[in-house]
Amino acid sequence: EELGNAEQALAEAQEAREKAEAEETQWRQRREQLKEEYSAAKSELKPAKAAVKEAKAEAKTVLAQMAAVERAQMKIETAKTKALERLKSEKYDTKQVEVAYELRKKGSTAAMASEGEDSPGKVSPRKRRRVAQEADGGGSAS
Repeated sequence: EELGNAEQALAEAQEAREKAEAEETQWRQRREQLKEEYSAAKSELKPAKAAVKEAKAEAKTVLAQMAAVERAQMKIETAKTKALERLKSEKYDTKQVEVAYELRKKGSTAAMASEGEDSPGKVSPRKRRRVAQEADGGGSAS
């Protein structure tokens, strides 16, 4: 009877072992399947990751270009504002064109340069008025 119990226990143990081996085989197959799916998913993601990386680089480039344009616009606005302020601060001389013509005609720009002007092409409004007064015959400037 002990022999029968031992044979039965042996048969049950072998059956349990076979069942465990079959289950282990199933789990190994499932693991391999998941590895393959992971690899395939990773491969499918590569183009998307590359596209995201490229888009970020392009966005960075666009932002840098926008910043450069904004800086240039600010410089232009500043220059425009300064130029307007300079123009508004100057006293309007109605004879400015005539004086400049007379200066060039007489060649007095060279004479003015010898009187201390830095550049002969640049004549101060005060000198323009003085030359205009001299051209008018010594009359007062308006």
